[in-house]
Amino acid sequence: MFKISIYAIMKNESANLRPFVEQFVPYAHRIVLLDTGSTDNSVQLAESLKDEFPAIEVHQAEIRPFDFSIARNMAMEIAQRSLGVYDLLMWADLDERISDKWYETLASTIIDYDIPIDRKFHCLKTTMKFSDTVTYTQSKIHSARGFYWKYACHELLIEKDKTEHALTSIEFTHHPDPNKPRNYIELLRNQYYKNGTDLRCAHYYARELFYKDDFAQCYAVLLDMSRFTEMVDTAQLIDAYMLRSFAERQLGIPNEATLYQALALDINHMEVMLHLAYSHYYKDDAIGILFWTDRMMGAALNKSKNVIYNKNNELLWQAYDLNGKARSELGDYEGAARSYAHLIMEFKQYVPQEDLVRISENIHWLANMQRQTK
Repeated sequence: MFKISIYAIMKNESANLRPFVEQFVPYAHRIVLLDTGSTDNSVQLAESLKDEFPAIEVHQAEIRPFDFSIARNMAMEIAQRSLGVYDLLMWADLDERISDKWYETLASTIIDYDIPIDRKFHCLKTTMKFSDTVTYTQSKIHSARGFYWKYACHELLIEKDKTEHALTSIEFTHHPDPNKPRNYIELLRNQYYKNGTDLRCAHYYARELFYKDDFAQCYAVLLDMSRFTEMVDTAQLIDAYMLRSFAERQLGIPNEATLYQALALDINHMEVMLHLAYSHYYKDDAIGILFWTDRMMGAALNKSKNVIYNKNNELLWQAYDLNGKARSELGDYEGAARSYAHLIMEFKQYVPQEDLVRISENIHWLANMQRQTK
């Protein structure tokens, strides 16, 4: 059977070390931990765990200026050393947890896809879960050869030879520490200025600018989409158009044209349609709200998926909420009540508590209006 080694980079992860390691034993051939400058006791703790978990290897590297891809490539290269070309690597972060029976799922996937053990396998995609409503597929398991990491920040695993991917039912969940600092602006700025035609670099830099309320600079970075000729992935291009539209709204610039450019790339994109509905909501245009929310509901019936994230439930409760508001404003109290009833039946668990209170009040108001009009 194949060997599988785990590789990870870490910095100040003492609280996560034991649960991270435990989830991979006894199946991992090696667990390579590359420390990139911890100031807590992460390195000492990792070394102390080696007696209990012999698969652990602890390495240290000083990378200046820091670059995530350099760190991941170093960890991957160390993990490759005792593996053959038919073996597998898996990367993960210390604050991620893998689903139970992951090794059995991996083995059965290889059998189900009829992958001969004497043939190099290339990549398996897993599910990355950030919340109940936000998940996406991510390439976390790959052959011991034929891959490298690119980009200093928001790094990406790249295949040297494009090959088929298999999708496993293995799931990772992310458990970030809200107290750990997250400041990538310098990394992202430098990466953007070095790679001015790369959409991925521009998008992530602009997103960080938006998070820091620098809407004018965010807008400037994404103003001319035609200059991006590298890594122009359709999903990321749609997200970049949406991000530009958010900056436009903050700056008082009409943003519907930008949203239409995004929608042209995927006419059933749920999130773009939701933001078009919101653009009509801000103008108190009930007819416009109704048009786009009805379209969202139709797209949902056709099993349309958001391009990157599987967060349709999060989007749809808002669509039904807006739809109910628009119908009530137009005097269609029965239709509004149906929208809110569907929202409660199908999406209640995704709705924040304060919105549930407001929606409950709306339902009572609609019930009174229906009684008065009978």
